[in-house]
Amino acid sequence: MKFFECNHPDAAGYLVTCTGFEVYDIAVHKRDEKPHVNLCEDMPYRHLHWMYMPLDVGEHITHISRQLDHDGEFRMVRTGLTFTTNKGRNTVFGAYATQADEVFKMPRNMTKVYFNWWDNPGVHAGLEYVALEPTAQPKEAVLYEAPELPIALGVHCRKPLSMDADSMLFG
Repeated sequence: MKFFECNHPDAAGYLVTCTGFEVYDIAVHKRDEKPHVNLCEDMPYRHLHWMYMPLDVGEHITHISRQLDHDGEFRMVRTGLTFTTNKGRNTVFGAYATQADEVFKMPRNMTKVYFNWWDNPGVHAGLEYVALEPTAQPKEAVLYEAPELPIALGVHCRKPLSMDADSMLFG
């Protein structure tokens, strides 16, 4: 298991390694610290990228939610995460679904968030397990509607991507 320090007092943002579907690694970027250039090293899957979620001064994570994308054709479930801040900002990493399960209501103080780490190069599994250190009190899971996200158009996209509840197209 690996961990990141959620709501670290010196946090300037969060770096998350993911594919279009799954989350692989999470790190805290602290103020006056160089970004983690080795975040994508030693990963079992080569099509990884990292996403950066900056934080404003005084902004902190209030909720961590799970996004489940059920792929019936391949019988797969992909897990993404949503971080919600005290300023009402939602950032989705990995799979996006129309509903999310609130997994943790985060305390304001720094809390270690543990997650599985796949070190077997033959396995292409992303984040599946998340736990808080024993001093933090998890909140009972509550189902809520995921925030509506703007449609991002990539350089190679010829038409807008469909983001309805029945289909997920990644450009």
